[in-house]
Amino acid sequence: MKSSESGESSHNLLALWVVAGVEALMILAGTAYNAYEVRRNSELVQRKLEGLTQYTTAQGQKLDRMTTALEVYLGKKFSPDEKAAVTPAGEPAASGERIDKAIQFLEGLKKPAGTP
Repeated sequence: MKSSESGESSHNLLALWVVAGVEALMILAGTAYNAYEVRRNSELVQRKLEGLTQYTTAQGQKLDRMTTALEVYLGKKFSPDEKAAVTPAGEPAASGERIDKAIQFLEGLKKPAGTP
């Protein structure tokens, strides 16, 4: 009877080792797959960040161009004429005139289109 118990015990022990080996392989496979997914997702995120960086750079350049164009436009609009820069007495005109022109222009923008 002892030999049948030892035979059963050795089969149980062998089955236990087989199950432990299969579980170890499953854990290794799961860990390897998770590492692959993390690497793949980080590459995707990196590509998205690079695309976003390029997009914001392009938007910043557009904003810079628009700001420069506005500065040039307003600079020409409010630049004092050479004739108006000198008063009838021959003295240079004050910069207050330029500020007054700018204030009038900005107040004109505030008014609705139908009012004078």
